[in-house]
Amino acid sequence: MSDLKQSQKKTKMIKVDLDALLEDYKLDFDDIFLDVDDRLLEMEDKFKTLTFSEKIVLILYAEMNSYRKVAKVLGFSHSTVMKHIKEIREKLC
Repeated sequence: MSDLKQSQKKTKMIKVDLDALLEDYKLDFDDIFLDVDDRLLEMEDKFKTLTFSEKIVLILYAEMNSYRKVAKVLGFSHSTVMKHIKEIREKLC
């Protein structure tokens, strides 16, 4: 018998009662999502205050690029990217 068929036979499906699980942990997702929604709405207004350059830097940096890589892509100096990131943090936080 192939290894794939053997591994399929060994795998057992387990049914999970999500409602019971949520009850056990006493999670109230309505409150969690309302809090997140409020924070996102606040962030939208703050995001609008960013300059075009800051938005581009933020997008590139958020994609897990280093300051140096962002600088190279945009033709900025490393210190300019650092300055933009600092200003973005001040505006958003």
